[in-house]
Amino acid sequence: MESEELSIDSFFSSISLAIGRTLKRLRQNQGLTGADFGRLVNLSQQQISRYECGINHINVSMLLLLLEKLDITVGEFNTLLIEEINLTPIKNHVDLDRILNVCKNNGEKTDHYVTSKSSLLFG
Repeated sequence: MESEELSIDSFFSSISLAIGRTLKRLRQNQGLTGADFGRLVNLSQQQISRYECGINHINVSMLLLLLEKLDITVGEFNTLLIEEINLTPIKNHVDLDRILNVCKNNGEKTDHYVTSKSSLLFG
């Protein structure tokens, strides 16, 4: 199961990177530098860069704040995010159904496992 955990972590890291790349594209399209955008949302340029590079996982409330400042709806963002994911295929894509079945067969509590991994991305 440890290799599956690594795959899930890799999956969430890939999603976090896609979110960051999408935010960066939106920021650049509005002519904002990382420092400008950071000042707008009360974050350092370094923190903006960490989000955009997928180094730090962004939580939902921060994502909503950033989208508000970029004047982008969640629906518009989701469309752009899907485009980003399609442009850059997620490395080490993981079959979540297979992982859940492995957990069930091993008697593990899958709800807790998936929830704990989801919080890595969504805070």
